[in-house]
Amino acid sequence: MSKRQLPPYFLFFAAVSALYFAAWIRAQAQEVPPAPIPVQITSAKTVFIANAGEENDYLSRRNNWFSGGSHRAYNQFYAAVKNWGRYELAATPGEADMIFEIEQKDARPVSEPMAYLSLRILDPKTHVVLWGLSAAVELAGRSQNREKNFNAAMTSLVNDLKNLASPAASGAPKN
Repeated sequence: MSKRQLPPYFLFFAAVSALYFAAWIRAQAQEVPPAPIPVQITSAKTVFIANAGEENDYLSRRNNWFSGGSHRAYNQFYAAVKNWGRYELAATPGEADMIFEIEQKDARPVSEPMAYLSLRILDPKTHVVLWGLSAAVELAGRSQNREKNFNAAMTSLVNDLKNLASPAASGAPKN
């Protein structure tokens, strides 16, 4: 039994087809244009900051993981937004153009990262979530490092909000 050899033009056709297919795949993988940021986020003047608290899970039962108690994320976020000066802080949700809902969530399972800081941006009229942001609090054994990591996560979350809410923001937030 003799082996059949492929004709030379078949190899040429296969090579051209492979190049064409690779170019087609690259064309399909182009970046998707950024979707618009809801106009409320860039145009709001007043915000109400809501404390969604802390999940009542492993870290919550171990109150000594982070200083400041269960309201730390709320207090720290409130101070950061107030110091930023971009928004006037409303006393009630009805007075606000937007609601920022801050929450500390425990990581599941308890491993790396330790926790997450979660920010939901809501429309006060419709209660629709306009945007969500989060930042991981990295795992640390020593309390000094846990505090540092919590502060770094809060700074990251606030910086993400600043990038998102800047009037110059168009499309997706800056990375």
